[in-house]
Amino acid sequence: MVNQKSKTGLSLGYIIPLIWMLRIASRGVTYWLSPDMGMDVEIDYLKGSPIDRTFFIILETIGFAILLYRKIDWWEFAKRNKWILLIYAFMGLSVLWSNFPMVSFKRWVRTIGDLIMVLVLISEINYSLVLTRVLRIWGYLLVPLSVLFVKYWRDLGVSYDHSGTLEMWIGVTTHKNSLGQLVCVSAIFFAWVFLSKHYKKLFFFDIPVFLMALWLLNGSKTATSRTSFGVFLYATGVLLLLKVIKTHVNVVRALGLFVFVGFFVGTVLTQHFASSNLIPWLINQTGGDPTLTGRTFLWDELMRIGSHRMIFGSGYGGFWIGNIGNQLWETFTWRPGQAHNGYIDVYIDLGLIGVILLIGFIISSFRNIVKDLSFDSEYGKFRMMMLVTVLIYNVTESSFFKPTSLLWFMLLLISIQTPERYAEEAFIETAADRKRSNRASGVKEKMLVSPVVTGDQLVVK
Repeated sequence: MVNQKSKTGLSLGYIIPLIWMLRIASRGVTYWLSPDMGMDVEIDYLKGSPIDRTFFIILETIGFAILLYRKIDWWEFAKRNKWILLIYAFMGLSVLWSNFPMVSFKRWVRTIGDLIMVLVLISEINYSLVLTRVLRIWGYLLVPLSVLFVKYWRDLGVSYDHSGTLEMWIGVTTHKNSLGQLVCVSAIFFAWVFLSKHYKKLFFFDIPVFLMALWLLNGSKTATSRTSFGVFLYATGVLLLLKVIKTHVNVVRALGLFVFVGFFVGTVLTQHFASSNLIPWLINQTGGDPTLTGRTFLWDELMRIGSHRMIFGSGYGGFWIGNIGNQLWETFTWRPGQAHNGYIDVYIDLGLIGVILLIGFIISSFRNIVKDLSFDSEYGKFRMMMLVTVLIYNVTESSFFKPTSLLWFMLLLISIQTPERYAEEAFIETAADRKRSNRASGVKEKMLVSPVVTGDQLVVK
């Protein structure tokens, strides 16, 4: 391993994924170096930012070097994560039929960086400890800084729509929805820490940062990110439900099947009787905007466009390139840069094959998480919370397969099998310390998770 500390068993390698997470959850390096340039600056969508590109390449190179030093068992990783590799392989292959192959290739390389950073994290010996440390530091830095931007440096932390009347809190990000995702993930993490039975050690700033995240979730008075706050409530409800269910995973499977079948049947029924999709129909019944602020019109147009390249799609990352890859800005004055639906975006980029790969990936992740829950795994509960978070978010936003997207990074993070060792020894850091402690106390070692791939097992001893 890399620079393992004798007492904690941690390496300094986790700093690289931490820096990566700080960047993808905030704004580009170019914006940080020139904070006065504004968010509406003219962007070269074909060339991108050379500063950010160099920054990502450096981190990817360092991350890959760390993996080479740790001697990852790539064959073992491939056997355990077939769906992820199939997705990345098809994304790379689709560059060949993209209308903008160089842009698609750059975006594919960048999202490989997400996978490299996840592997650096899970190849740590004490992965669950590293995860809590990384997410805690990440939240400590970005959440309070966002509050400072919103409250005191409003030229950086607050944005307005084109009319200048709609106020949006953006904090350290570039859009209110991005800020919503940032603080939602942070709030979910701290809620999990507070309610976890094996991670009871709280730090001084945990509760203040959690409260700041909740305050930011409420958003500005004129533009509340309801999706983020609703997702946080759903995820917290999932955690409470899992604590009641404990190891009765058949209930989890039944609930998952019920939601899947219910969504499918509900969509068919609302299409037949109300000529509407299920989600817009439900929102309309509660008094909300059934068009989801114009999203449904965009979805209809995208489904029409996608039907022309139904099987293989337009090529990974080759559709949303400002007003170059499509003519949607001529129809939609709010200039969409994504489908505002992750499932439709996958269909547009990778066609039906991409959608099938996504479904297989989600089902595989769900089954692996349920396997963890059968051992009453605390980390398994966090994984389920994040899976639910990402799936709900992608109904109105888009993060599936997106390079350097926070939610795509988190989905990769919780989908690859990870270690969580012993309930009563959660903070005994090294294997040697655990063995000595167990011999002294007469406690037999036992696994909290199923015997699947762990960070230790990815590293050749």
